[in-house]
Amino acid sequence: MDEEAAKILQRFKDRFCDVSLFTKELKERFSRWFNKQNGRRGTLWMDRFQSVFVEGEAALATMAAYIDLNPVRAGIVGDPMLYEWSGYGNAVGGSKRARRGLCKALNLPQDCWEGRGLERYRLYLYDEGVAVEPQSPSLGKRKRGRRGFKMEARSEAIERKGKISPAQALRKRIASFSAGVAIGSERFVKRMASRYQDEMGRKKLPKSHQDPGAGGFYVMRE
Repeated sequence: MDEEAAKILQRFKDRFCDVSLFTKELKERFSRWFNKQNGRRGTLWMDRFQSVFVEGEAALATMAAYIDLNPVRAGIVGDPMLYEWSGYGNAVGGSKRARRGLCKALNLPQDCWEGRGLERYRLYLYDEGVAVEPQSPSLGKRKRGRRGFKMEARSEAIERKGKISPAQALRKRIASFSAGVAIGSERFVKRMASRYQDEMGRKKLPKSHQDPGAGGFYVMRE
């Protein structure tokens, strides 16, 4: 039965470098164990992908705010801009794509994030994200409250007209930079870029530019 044995062995050999199959079987076995431990059924990551058709900027802004406020309501961060994996966090961190998307949700020109876009969306978030106490009449029959901003935080955002301080912007921008960053004067950053190029054997000098969102400092991204 050498021929049959060779077929069986070949099936196992074909699996050796199949990462997709490995991941699939790992998830399946872990799911069975997890379900047994917790008395549940179905796949572990069931219903993780959802899509919703949204009509109009008002509904789009509501949807964007709901997503950006989730880490605040979950108690992960106190300020939505500090959450790295969100549209708002990316927009404050410098992502042009995220900024254009939020400007579109606010029915604003896509190039006006600095100023109108940032301020209007931040005020919108702090208005939508106020915590609701369990005894609040707005909850109706629901007994559980909703975590979010305290009224003091909302009042502060309104008082600042949605603006963030240079110190907040700088801390956020630094947190959004990748490893090996340089930040400071133009001369300092260019000197560090040259050193980086020599030590890493790079053909091109890493780009450095002045970033208004980081308080006017020069930065090197790589």
